[in-house]
Amino acid sequence: MDKDLSSCSVTPVSRCENHFVRKEEDRNKEMDRLDSIFQLSDLTLKIGNRKLYVTQEEFKQISVVFEKMLTSDFQEKKKNEIVFTGKDYKSFVLFIRVAHPGIQDPFEEDTIHQILPLIDEYLAEDARIRADWYLTKLVKKKNDSITSTQIVQNIIEAEKYKLPKYLNACMNVACRKVFNKLSHDADFEHISLETRFKISLHRWKLTDECYDQATKAYSMNQTTKQLGEAVYNMIKNN
Repeated sequence: MDKDLSSCSVTPVSRCENHFVRKEEDRNKEMDRLDSIFQLSDLTLKIGNRKLYVTQEEFKQISVVFEKMLTSDFQEKKKNEIVFTGKDYKSFVLFIRVAHPGIQDPFEEDTIHQILPLIDEYLAEDARIRADWYLTKLVKKKNDSITSTQIVQNIIEAEKYKLPKYLNACMNVACRKVFNKLSHDADFEHISLETRFKISLHRWKLTDECYDQATKAYSMNQTTKQLGEAVYNMIKNN
């Protein structure tokens, strides 16, 4: 009996200790992130005729490509300066600021689209996940106010840069658009067949729901005018 009581009393204490250890580790990681930009830089990034100064350790954390530059047989491993040719300086700085673990600037609507190509090129996966969430929220906020032309461009962007949540949000908007407006866009053919198929299926489902509502309304003896108004209200913004 004593042995059982003894074994029971150890478990809660052990769990409690583990909890405090994890909390302390989290606090240390957060502090490392906050003060990292004040550490002595040991790596220079040259873009055009301008330079950025970072620490190698955090530069490796930005992306898989950057990590390989400094740990594999890349020429950059032996240098204290890495030259990036053919890059727009402003776009590169914005990219580094949102992807850098010590900064993590929030995305902004007017600049995120110029950062996405760099996120994709350098395989900055943490930044990609954050961008996916940001663009998804943006689409859901604007919803049906997004035009057919714009939603086509958004879908192409989501597919190109592998942003699944953003793509699903865009498809939910696209399936409510009038087909002629959507399909007659010059870039509609650039959307993958798989995505177009999913949009069509979702549109089909919405059409059935519209018919079901009209049938119920008819069974309740609503007038033709009332039925017409109900259908019109469903599609007027699309």
